[in-house]
Amino acid sequence: MKKISSYLLQAGIIISLEIVSFICFGCNHHLIPNSIFSGAGNVISQLIANTLYLLIYFFLYLYIISLTTQTYYNKNKAIKSIAILFVTRIAFDALNLWLSILIVDKAFALSYILESIFLIFMYFLLVKYYSEIPFKNFISTKKSLICSIATSLIIVVLNILYYFSCLDEYDKLISYIAKYNTTAEEMNGLSNNADFICDIRGLCMLTIISILMLILTALVTSQFIKAKKNKSRYNIFVRAFATICIITTAIAMFAILKTLISPTYTLCNIKSGYDGPQYLTENSGFDLQTYDLRLIQINEVGEEVNIYNQEKHDIVYGNKKLLTIKPYYPIEIVSTISGNQLSLNTGMYNIDIESIEAERFCTHAIMYENKNNEPVAILTENIPGIEKDDTVTIILEKLISEGYWDYFEYGCDYLLKYDPEFIKPYIERYAKGEFTETELEISNNIKTEYMISFAQKYTSTVN
Repeated sequence: MKKISSYLLQAGIIISLEIVSFICFGCNHHLIPNSIFSGAGNVISQLIANTLYLLIYFFLYLYIISLTTQTYYNKNKAIKSIAILFVTRIAFDALNLWLSILIVDKAFALSYILESIFLIFMYFLLVKYYSEIPFKNFISTKKSLICSIATSLIIVVLNILYYFSCLDEYDKLISYIAKYNTTAEEMNGLSNNADFICDIRGLCMLTIISILMLILTALVTSQFIKAKKNKSRYNIFVRAFATICIITTAIAMFAILKTLISPTYTLCNIKSGYDGPQYLTENSGFDLQTYDLRLIQINEVGEEVNIYNQEKHDIVYGNKKLLTIKPYYPIEIVSTISGNQLSLNTGMYNIDIESIEAERFCTHAIMYENKNNEPVAILTENIPGIEKDDTVTIILEKLISEGYWDYFEYGCDYLLKYDPEFIKPYIERYAKGEFTETELEISNNIKTEYMISFAQKYTSTVN
C-alpha cells in the first residue's frame, strides 16, 4: 500500500508539472525563449521565468528518482546533476531551433520527439549519476530486459503515432487552405488551432513517457532497493518533502510568480458558451444548439490571442438530437438590423422546395422530413456514401443549381450514380473554368482553381 501511495504521489507530481507547463508556458519546456531571434516581448523576463520553471522541474524529477530508488539526498550531486541537465537543455533547444529553420514544415512534430529523447536522457542521468544505479541493472535479468525492451517499444510507438498525427493535422490545414479563401485572421486562427492540438497531444505523450520511465525505474531497481533497505532508511529531507500539500503549494506559487515575471504564453482566460433553445418540445421542428470553447493566451507582445477555438453544433428535432457537427473552423454569426429588430444568422436556412420541408446548416448538413414524416439529418461530407433517396436528389439539385459548390463537390459522386444527366453539364462547365456570376458570388469563399481541379478529375466519367 505504501508503494502504491508513493507511485501515485510521483505520478501526481509529473501530471502537475505538465499542467503548469500548459497553463504558464503553452506546453513549452524550453530554456531558450522561442522569440529570441525575433526579439518580440521581453526576452530576459522570459528567460528568467523559464530558468525558474526548469529549476523546479529538474528538482522535482530529482525528488521522484530519489523516492523511487530510495536514495539519500546529496547536495553536491544534486547541483551537479541539475547543472548537467541545464547544459543539455540548452543543447537540445539549439538543435530544436536549428531544425525549425532547416525543416520548417515538420519542425513542430520533431520538437516533441526531441523532448521525449531529452526526458529519457534526464531519467537515465539521474538514475546513473545521482542514485548511482548501474545501467546494467536495466538488462541484467530477464525481467529487467523485458521491461526495458517493452518500455522502449511503447515510447517508439508513441513517438511515431504523435509524429503522424501531427502531419495529419497539418495536412487538414493545408487541404482547407487549398480549398477556401482565408483572411489573415482566419489563417492565424487555423494555425493556432492546429498548433494547440499538436501541443496537447505532445504534452500527453511526454506525461505517459514520464510515467513509463518511472514504472521502469521502480521495476528494474526493486532488487537493488530491497538489498539496500535493510542497511539504511529514507532520508529525513526526502520524507519531509514528500507531501502533496507542499509540492502543490510550491507549484501554485510558481505559477503566480511566473505570471508576474513574464505573462508571455500564459493561459489567461477560458471562454465557453451555449446558444440554442433552452426548452425543446416534441414538435418544435429542426433547431440548432451551439457550444463553443475558446482558450486565450498572452502572446510575445502582451496581446490576448485565441490559441484554440472549437465549436460543436447539434442539429435537433423536437427533443431529439439528430446530428453533431464540429466544423474545422468556427462559423461566423452574422447579425442584421431590420427596423428596430436585431436578427442573428446562425447558419440555419430553409431550402425553398415545393412540397418538401427541408433545411440546411451552412454547407455542413441537410435536414428534411421523409415520407413517413420522420426527421433526417445528413452531413454533407457523408452524401457520397448514402443510398438513393429522391428527397436528397431534389435537395442537391436545388442547391447546386443555386451555386453552392460544397454541395456540388460532395454530391458529385451521388448524382453521377443516380442522376448523371443533371450533374454532367456542371462538371463539363466547371472543368473549363466557366462559372456564372451567381455561382461566384454564392460560393466566393471557395477558390475557383480548386473547383476547376476538382471537376477535371471527373471529366473522364462524363466523356
